[in-house]
Amino acid sequence: MTLGTTSRLLAGLALALSAVAASATPIVQDFASSNLAPVRRPTAFSQSFVVDAALAGGQVSGHLHAFKATEPTEGIYVDITSAYLSNGTLRYDFTETTPWGMPTFQEVWDLAPVMLGAGSTWTLYVSGVMKDTKSAGLFSGALTQLKAVPEPGSLALLLGAAGLMGAVQRRRAAKR
Repeated sequence: MTLGTTSRLLAGLALALSAVAASATPIVQDFASSNLAPVRRPTAFSQSFVVDAALAGGQVSGHLHAFKATEPTEGIYVDITSAYLSNGTLRYDFTETTPWGMPTFQEVWDLAPVMLGAGSTWTLYVSGVMKDTKSAGLFSGALTQLKAVPEPGSLALLLGAAGLMGAVQRRRAAKR
């Protein structure tokens, strides 16, 4: 194997490894209701959750599921009326969506992809009504970072691989 072939193989390997390293695993933060006790008459609730700081500075989407009942005849457990992310200045609202085929006694709320500003504390606010229940109601959901930001070491590896590829190309051009 010649020096040129070895250099090209090493450069290609470094580029491939840097591409894998640069694609970091997205961050996911799960949420679930707490202290929603059974009620005899409709009762309003409001809960808030501080968003993981690692999600700030990236593009995020989210969803919430409210479970109203296991059977439509049992009555509604939880009815979400509002869900949004806020940092005190900006507000991103979730939209109620019920996918085709999902039972009508469950709710789904989705957050379209938004860019959360870095350096801010973001909070998820969920409000709604607990209705006639024999047991505690609940809702759950998650926020997911859509495109993870690569770590500085991954970027350095990517730049090193690109530099090595450039050096190989320059050397090949100088030999001709």
